Amino acid sequence: PRAAFLPPPPPPPEDKITGEGNWVLTVGDSKGGVLAVAVDAAGPCKKLIAGAAGNKLLMLADGRADASIMNLGTSLWDTCAPEAIVRAAGGTLTDLFGAPIEHRGGGELRNLLGVVATAKGFEKKHEGGHGGLC
Repeated sequence: PRAAFLPPPPPPPEDKITGEGNWVLTVGDSKGGVLAVAVDAAGPCKKLIAGAAGNKLLMLADGRADASIMNLGTSLWDTCAPEAIVRAAGGTLTDLFGAPIEHRGGGELRNLLGVVATAKGFEKKHEGGHGGLC
């Protein structure tokens, strides 16, 4: 739920949205590799090109997007705080295989298996829900 004292977020710019469907997927402008396969597998949707992992995840939390698929180059610090916001808003965040992303010291600092995030209620818009994107 959005704090009552906050103004509603602006809608995504229409010139940044492509595709058809009843839900919005935020993606970066990368077109190749694993990310392209994951985005294609998501099925029919409106795709919103957006930069920065935190920006994409904020769009989920404030209702401007329904899901996000991010590439394998994001860092743990790119997703750590935004993941807390997505989860507080009732959303889910995992790697491309549906496993939780582990934020702990001494290990790899990149999200080597990508990031999939979905907003609360996503299962009502996509038959497979969050798991259907993994």
